[in-house]
Amino acid sequence: MRLARISTIVAVCVISATTATPAGSAAPATEPSTLQCASSIPIFRVLSNGDLLHYHHLEPENGVLSWDSNVPTIGLSWQTGRAVAGPDGVIYAPWNTGELRRYRWVNNAWEMYNGAWYRTVDATGWDRYTTADYKNRITVDAEGHIYTVEPDGALHWRAFDATTGTWRHRVIAGGWSQYNLIFAAGRGIIYGRLPNGNLHRYRYHAASNRWIGTVQDIGRDWQRFDRVFSAGGDILYAIEPDGEMFWYRWNEDTDSWAAQTGGLIGRGWLDLAATAQPDACQRVGTTVPARPAVPAQPNGAVTLLGATDGHVHLSYVDSEGRAVHGEAADLSGGTPVGVAVVPGFVGATATTATGEYQDGRVALLATGTDADTRESILGANDAWSTPTNEGGYLRTAPTVARLSTNQLAAYALDADYNLWTRQQPSANAPLDGWRFVGATPLAHERLTVVPNSLGGVQIIGLGRNGVFQTAVFNPGSRSTWAGLGGSAFAGSASAVTMPDGKLQVFAVDSAGVVQTQRQGATGFPGTWTAVGGVTAAGSPSAIMAPDGTLQVVVRGVDGYLYYAGQTAPGATTFNPWRIITTADQTSTDPTALAVPSASTWVVAYVTDTGLPKLRRYNPPVGGRSAEAFVDLPVGG
Repeated sequence: MRLARISTIVAVCVISATTATPAGSAAPATEPSTLQCASSIPIFRVLSNGDLLHYHHLEPENGVLSWDSNVPTIGLSWQTGRAVAGPDGVIYAPWNTGELRRYRWVNNAWEMYNGAWYRTVDATGWDRYTTADYKNRITVDAEGHIYTVEPDGALHWRAFDATTGTWRHRVIAGGWSQYNLIFAAGRGIIYGRLPNGNLHRYRYHAASNRWIGTVQDIGRDWQRFDRVFSAGGDILYAIEPDGEMFWYRWNEDTDSWAAQTGGLIGRGWLDLAATAQPDACQRVGTTVPARPAVPAQPNGAVTLLGATDGHVHLSYVDSEGRAVHGEAADLSGGTPVGVAVVPGFVGATATTATGEYQDGRVALLATGTDADTRESILGANDAWSTPTNEGGYLRTAPTVARLSTNQLAAYALDADYNLWTRQQPSANAPLDGWRFVGATPLAHERLTVVPNSLGGVQIIGLGRNGVFQTAVFNPGSRSTWAGLGGSAFAGSASAVTMPDGKLQVFAVDSAGVVQTQRQGATGFPGTWTAVGGVTAAGSPSAIMAPDGTLQVVVRGVDGYLYYAGQTAPGATTFNPWRIITTADQTSTDPTALAVPSASTWVVAYVTDTGLPKLRRYNPPVGGRSAEAFVDLPVGG
């Protein structure tokens, strides 16, 4: 009767592709793989009296009821801890004292740490994983990475370096409080169980911080098990409250359960905890992302961010690959704008990206020549957090937008022109892991990302055919990519949201002519209008000035900066191009930013000698064409 019921459960374990789950979707793994298991599976069991027993399951591939008869007791007094096995004999143990202990069983003995049986690798906060609510919300995968669901509702990833005694820590997905049990089943394979018994399977690639493949809904009725753990390779052991243990195996090549799944392989497992060595079985040959080569991209444009407190943040990548930041609280010119290297933020290339959290913190991101993004946060104390490596394996610099929901989202392209994103699951939460959005017709240029009122974004990028392309990505829906017409464009576009919510786009064609077009009710017309009079090099930057006129800034082929603006708000004509400064030249594209709180706008760039510049627009006084821009003092 028992086995018949299990067979029924397996029969309803069907695949259901969905994108509504927290980790999102990503490019699928396509290569077939092979299951390889050790001759026996080490399983550690904590009895109710605290004894730690060491078992070996002898036929893990097929779920045969076959166990080594030698079951030694290898530890005592584990009733106040929670044992979670890692690779190579390691056991991580959250303890009710709050500490996280690291044990290692090797050569039939415990490895000693300075005369102790264990090493304390973290001192506080781990006691929650000895409680009923959290004991099933911690797991270790085949790479030794620790995954936890924490009170913030997010899934956290940690890697401990036993040689240096240091940690790496990321928040990789929000919304994981929906799962009352998680367990790892391979390299980055994470299962989550909903309270209704539905079982979901995810794949996370830690090196690139990517979620790979589409989340799979693969099981029903798993609420009947109070303990589930894995030996890796999607070999699962599930224990009911009455102590009966069942064996399952998911085949990721066929997206189905093995025919013998659900077999009874043990009785009497009435214990506090059970855990298996997570790399004892492995899928060999599974496709993983490849790290692309990213050439150095010097002379990236300055990034400007207008914060809600009226301050202007400028940042850029200097010639040494460091992120440099400055914050201007006063645009009158009376207070120098201090700029400094963000401590530890090195190895970057191209441009920075910045975004303001709802609580006023500022995030700074950049991609390195190693294809990984770095990130640092400027806190309320005006101090930068230690930069973290947020992976990505991306070819382009990220672009950050603040959505209408007050969540930040970063976008970038990989080596195959696929679009990826990292987003805050909620306002003020950390950005999560990179998620695949979709294939694009774009080239490797910086993306233009414009938030809309629906909580989504419109993205504009240069197509591989030299035509700018655009698509809209809203929660739960996306448009197809559409061309903006014309031909032989280069660089990046600049887009301004107009009062009716439509976009005015500016770009530079192959002849160096600035072109513009306005989005209509049915999309872009596909025809461009020249804003002639200057031969531009690089990409333009356009803004809506506080007086309601469009202003566009470009670098000329002579290295000087020029600007042109509408003759009046809403006009279709532009004033003649005028030079911004003849005092210095630049090899970087200029960046403009409207500052409504100061009733003006500013332009930033880096001179050919490597000096950052910030210039404020001064309107003519009394109809006189006075000097239009004032150089604000910027220095270290």
